[in-house]
This record gives sequence, structure tokens and C-alpha cells, in this order.
Amino acid sequence: MSKNMAVALFTCAVFLVTGNAFGFEKGVVHIGTATAMTGPWASIGTWQMRGADDRIKYENDEGNGICGHRIEHLWADMKADVKTGIACYRRFAGAKPKPIEISVGHSSVVEAVKKTRIEDEILEVAWNANVPQIVPPGYIYWVMPGYADCHVAFGKWLEENWNYSKDGLPRVACIGREHPRTYSVWDYGYKFCEDKGWLKRVAFEVYPFGVTDVRAEIKRIASSNPDFLISLQAQPTFGTVMEEAERVGLLKNCKVLVGVYDLGRDYMKLPGDLAKGTLGISIFASAEETNLPGVKNLREAHKKYHGDYNIEDEMSYVFGWLISDVTIAAAEKACKDVGYENLTGRTVKEALESIKNYDTGGLTHPLSYGEGTEGRRGNKYSRIVEWTGDKWVPASDWYSVPFIAGKK
Repeated sequence: MSKNMAVALFTCAVFLVTGNAFGFEKGVVHIGTATAMTGPWASIGTWQMRGADDRIKYENDEGNGICGHRIEHLWADMKADVKTGIACYRRFAGAKPKPIEISVGHSSVVEAVKKTRIEDEILEVAWNANVPQIVPPGYIYWVMPGYADCHVAFGKWLEENWNYSKDGLPRVACIGREHPRTYSVWDYGYKFCEDKGWLKRVAFEVYPFGVTDVRAEIKRIASSNPDFLISLQAQPTFGTVMEEAERVGLLKNCKVLVGVYDLGRDYMKLPGDLAKGTLGISIFASAEETNLPGVKNLREAHKKYHGDYNIEDEMSYVFGWLISDVTIAAAEKACKDVGYENLTGRTVKEALESIKNYDTGGLTHPLSYGEGTEGRRGNKYSRIVEWTGDKWVPASDWYSVPFIAGKK
């Protein structure tokens, strides 16, 4: 699937990706994916979709589908628009056979159809990790820790690496787009770290979606004299954030850290050499870690379907790959347990909840699911990575992070 193809999609069109019919039984299994492939999150959404789609095609081509039944992938561009996303969900849900899983790729859409999918008994392995999705628990599961949870890794990294006796508490500031995820990370994740005595929060600035001039925000942050600047939801604005931080002298004594959805190489290259040494919050292995079998598989698939190993937004691609991977694993287990004729969203959900220590080939720590809110997280680990100028490299081991139930 190319970016050009994504741009050419019309709203909520449904496309089927099928494996070679030879060798498959007559039954099919539907999996649905809607994410923003055009509009403000096009780069993230396109790479998410590519990862999800490649994993399904790879299973059909190199595996056995679901117990010998071909997987058909229903996918669409929901344009980061809530109404379009809801319409995509409804259209997918009406397919025959009913999809066992539908991911809708936008926090607001995920939460908008949460009750509906319980009634429809359709699983979601979600693209994002906002607390209201799993509190109270329903049919939604994560392959990552919550957004606030992830950043606890930074506090733990500071505890191990900062010289508290010499330098006192590290002073931490934050800039981000006006979005619930930004508030959640700062108000809950970094409040947790502050309460643990790992850091001191000194400044918090948000800017409206679409704004690219952040001079006033950076100037106010510089006046707080931070040791670290957390840049959240910056994406295309990241270049401006870094250039302005350099202009006011902030980068002389201040290290920058970006969040999970800001790791795309295209974003990181915007400020050029200014970005070297930037830290990031990572929840998945890098496509550069070719010693890991999971990385070898996805690189092989990417070369098979796209002709190269160039995965520009690794986090988004791996995210999409894992969503399909976990769904396939749960569906395979359910099919073996209850038979293809009883394969439904409910039986796949039950199978997913019984999965413990699922090996993703090193893409994540082994995933474990179960009942209740904590059983929805699956993955409880994140780590710190560092930008070299052209790739991310690990800067810490994986840290186990707690579930933080902040609701903003």
C-alpha cells in the first residue's frame, strides 16, 4: 500500500486484501482497520495501515490464515474525522461474516463506539491508549501501556542517571498540542514521577491544533530554566520547536524528549542536526534491531510488499503490525478452541484474555491479557531511545511501568 494510494481513497471506501485462494478453505475471516491516511495525521496513519495490512498479507501468503481460512482485510481512510470514523466502523460491522476485530484509529472514535462494539461483540485492539477506552473494561485492548504510563520510564531513567546530590531535582518543562493525550501525560504521568521524587515540573505550554508559531510558548519555557523539555504531539511543528529553542538559547543546557507518536523519522529530520541527541519514549523495538526475530519478519514482509526495508515511521508501522498480529493470534486460538463456525468477536475476545506471555519476537515484551482493566493493557513496558540523526538507538533497558488511571 503506497502513500499515493492512500491519498486516492474516497471517504470510508472499503477495500479487501486477500491471500492466495489456493490452499485455503472456503471460509473467510474479516478484520477491519480505519485510520487517518489523509489529513493532519496522514503520515502516521499511512504507516499504521501499512503495518496492519502487511501483517495480514504475510499471514495469508506465508502462514495458514486463520486455521486454513483466508483473512480478508477491510480498510479505509477515516481522515482523522470522528463522523467518518464512526461511519467506517458501522460499514465494517455490517460485513458478512461479521468482523472479529475492527480498529478505528482515533481516540475520539474509539470512545464513541465503545458501547456499540460491546453490543456488536466486535473486538478492538486499539491504535492508542487513552484511559476511558478501558475504564470500565469492554471489548478494547492495548498492545502498549497507557500514554501517561509510558512516560514513567523517563522518571525511572532519571533515577538511574541523574546526579541528584550534585544537581538537585531535574527541572522538567513540557510543550504540546492542545489534546487530551498531552494533558494526560503531563497531569498524570509526570505528576506520578514528581510524587516519586524523580523530577520537578516547572512549566507547561499548549498550543491549538494547526498552530505552528510557538515563539511565545518557548520563550516562557526558557524563563523557567528547565533541564529537560518534553515535546508532545509536535509532529510537523517539531522543527519549529527545536529552531526556536535554539534561537533563545534553551538547547545549551536543556535536553529534549519526545513522546511515542513523535518518533517518525520524517518529523525528526525537520530540524536537522539540532535534533541529534534528542531522547524519545519507545514502546516497541526498532526496525534497526535486526537480531530480533519479530523485526526480521516485518522487514522481510516490508521488502516483499514494498521492495525495500525503508520503514520511515517505525513506531506507527510496528504498531499496525502488532495490532494485526495479536488479533491473528487470538483468532487462531479461538478457532482451535471452538471451531471456525463459532469464530466471533466474543470468542476471539475470550481467547485473547487467555493469552499469557505471547511472544512477539522481541517487538515488545511478551504480551499477557486477562479480565478487568489491567488485563486490557497487555504490554507494561517502555524505554528511552536516542536519536542519532538518522535512526533511534536504545538508551535504556525496558522499564516496567504502572497503570495510571488519569482520565483527562
